[in-house]
Amino acid sequence: MDIPKRPSLLYKDDIHREQVYVLEGNIVKDLGIDDIDYMFRNTDRNAFNCMKLLSVMQTSGENIAYRSEILEDFMQNKSVRQCAANILMKLIALKNEYGVKTFRFDETHKDILWKFSVMQSYVKCIKEIREILEDCKNDVKSEGLQNFIKYIDDIYRSESYKFIVEKLPEHQKAIDNMKGITVGINMNKLLEPTEAMILTFEPKPFKKRSFLSDFFQTKDNAEEILKKSQFYSLAKVSKSGIEAAFLKDLGEVIRMGLEKVAELLDEYFTSGIEELLEYDLEIDFYMAGYHLVDRAQEMGIPMTRPEVADKEERICEIENTCDISLAVRMRKENSKLSRPGDVIVKNDVAMNDQGRIFIITGPNQGGKTTYTRAIGMAQVLFQAGLYVPGTKAKMSPVDKLFTHFPKEEERRVDEGRLGEELRELSGMMDSVTRYSMVLLNESLSSTSAYDSLVICANLMKAFRSIGLRVVFSTHLHELAYEIDNINSEVEGSSTVIGLVSQIKKIEENGKIKHVSTYKIIPAVTDGKSYAYDIAYKYGMAYEQLMERFFSHDNKRKNGEK
Repeated sequence: MDIPKRPSLLYKDDIHREQVYVLEGNIVKDLGIDDIDYMFRNTDRNAFNCMKLLSVMQTSGENIAYRSEILEDFMQNKSVRQCAANILMKLIALKNEYGVKTFRFDETHKDILWKFSVMQSYVKCIKEIREILEDCKNDVKSEGLQNFIKYIDDIYRSESYKFIVEKLPEHQKAIDNMKGITVGINMNKLLEPTEAMILTFEPKPFKKRSFLSDFFQTKDNAEEILKKSQFYSLAKVSKSGIEAAFLKDLGEVIRMGLEKVAELLDEYFTSGIEELLEYDLEIDFYMAGYHLVDRAQEMGIPMTRPEVADKEERICEIENTCDISLAVRMRKENSKLSRPGDVIVKNDVAMNDQGRIFIITGPNQGGKTTYTRAIGMAQVLFQAGLYVPGTKAKMSPVDKLFTHFPKEEERRVDEGRLGEELRELSGMMDSVTRYSMVLLNESLSSTSAYDSLVICANLMKAFRSIGLRVVFSTHLHELAYEIDNINSEVEGSSTVIGLVSQIKKIEENGKIKHVSTYKIIPAVTDGKSYAYDIAYKYGMAYEQLMERFFSHDNKRKNGEK
């Protein structure tokens, strides 16, 4: 066959199919990736597999750029999106016909007829897709879509395709001429049928009590005799052994009559159709990528196409980013909040030579976890070849991504929470490289402050020596005071820096309160968690508790409910 090799819209070549890192389920959960499933969706039939592609991180910057360029064609050209939508309609029609078989696999002639019908649809589909692409091919800039357009055109112009187009009508005519069969029956002296054989195929179906008329002298005589002759449905009556054998032989004869059709189909059928149908998911992926951006922007979240930096740079620089999963959750909790992105505080990320290990401290509920999750989500979207939340971004791919977030789960009987955490972190260290990213959220908070400080300081030193990109959100303010010592005591290409969740002072009812701004900025921690202000916010400050008690107590004494 001269059918060209199929170019993928997801992988630049076969080598890049292997350059991936599959995220574990706990990472998907920690980063809230499943929260965006309704945003990253085009058709329901491919929604699950599109989300699954997010967890298969591309580790090659070249392939990330390949995808990003294709998506940009979708983002910038309505004509490309319209062509894609029309192509998806053609592909699903072909997929529906290809995916339906209502017969047993041993019914060979039915298999041939089914394949023949699908092949007719395939030929039509290629022709129609080629015509659709005429409307947008001049707008296409990406290598991937240009390869796709050329692939469809090469198939259409190939000798194999032309041969199929030429032969299908001939074989259709042969099939149409198989409307009936002439059967020869031998009888014994008692006029009992003893043998039967198929003689010819007939181009027209037989009519009731007319096909034996020629065997009798007059029409009236024939009609009188043939009143006893009836048509019987072979599909509805039970079959005796001889009848079953005869019908099996009939099936074999029909199969032999279709042999030339079978030879044509066997050469072109499976590979050509299945390869074409792979574009259903691939095109849907980019349509979902477009909808993700469109829906995020409708929610007030800025989205940008990240510049792909070399993996050796090991950078993650994003301006005005936020946690897109937070916006989704806010909208679910308050249906009237149509644009949660407008109220979510945006933050910058500057992970580069000036600092690759972030130790984030600050007040409780100050946005530390949200900031950590936002970086992880952006990295996942970036390595899928998609836009990321923000107004500008430049990012290097990571070869692996690890998270360590608090979770409720059964622990091994021989260890407590600390032992479990240490075991998990130790296992992580067996897999990381200098190109990996690690996101830690309140890790090692189950032991004493001193023990936690010693362990965390050692962990940060190891991360620095290896050269990792790390975000560590922690209440351990003392660790932030050790940053200079960590940087000076060990050599490494990842500088440790401190970030804090910024607070502001406001006066309320004559009292000074500290309120989180949710801005994460490079700074030295003041060592305060501002737990009082959080307690006060929820009515759990000491004076509030006592005020509630006395109020309730007075009501009780006065007999009030």
